[in-house]
Amino acid sequence: MDENVVEAPSPPEPRNPLENGKDRKKALAKSPSGEIDHFLLGRLYPEPHNVFKSTAAVDPSAADVIVALDTNALLLPYQLGKSDLAGLATVYAKLAGESRLFLPEQVAREFIKNRDRKLADMVQALEDRTSRLSGWDVNVSPLLLEGFADREALTKAASDHEEATKAYLSQLRALAKQMKAWRGDDPVSALYAATFGKEQLIGAGGAE
Repeated sequence: MDENVVEAPSPPEPRNPLENGKDRKKALAKSPSGEIDHFLLGRLYPEPHNVFKSTAAVDPSAADVIVALDTNALLLPYQLGKSDLAGLATVYAKLAGESRLFLPEQVAREFIKNRDRKLADMVQALEDRTSRLSGWDVNVSPLLLEGFADREALTKAASDHEEATKAYLSQLRALAKQMKAWRGDDPVSALYAATFGKEQLIGAGGAE
């Protein structure tokens, strides 16, 4: 080989977006022999007096910040209203479009494990409400209405309320029936299916 020719160094391996934080701590926790490093905290925080100082705030909208979700974050939308879910979809779509949204594969598995329980809790809450309203009688004893000037108005209001309650209960039962028929196509799951493709999922060996 010509001694004046210098070989170009090999390009560095692409870094995984999660190659920091918890993954970095796990890597540091093991010594070269594979044993647990009991002095990990000492190496991570060599100046313990600094741990009491405030840290810089992280702005999720910054272009150099990546976002990784945990299981609780994925399950939270089941407690939100429709408008909140729409807003969440907009934010997730923006982050995914910028290649800044990631999801550990284990989190996806834990979401599936807990999703049906969340849906079952929601259905049970609807059925409990239906049960309570079904036994609520608003009619007043005729004896108490003797001599009451607005007797007719009160009676009509009670009748209107009864009809409205029947209509409301009918819709609640229809909603519970629809929820029971969901098979992975509920609004939250549909949002995640449209947001998290294979490129957003990070496996356990991704940081190696």
